[in-house]
Amino acid sequence: MLRNLTITVPNHFWATDITYIPLQKGFMYLVDIIDLHIKYVLNWFVSNTMDAS
Repeated sequence: MLRNLTITVPNHFWATDITYIPLQKGFMYLVDIIDLHIKYVLNWFVSNTMDAS
């Protein structure tokens, strides 16, 4: 999708990632939002559930 696109300004495109962190009794979930121009994490959140709240 972004292969032929040049990102020249901040806040033009963001990406998100969900990382599963295994624990002894389940998982923690790390969600982050990344600005693809400056390659900086704009926000992140850790949760023990995958619900929207």
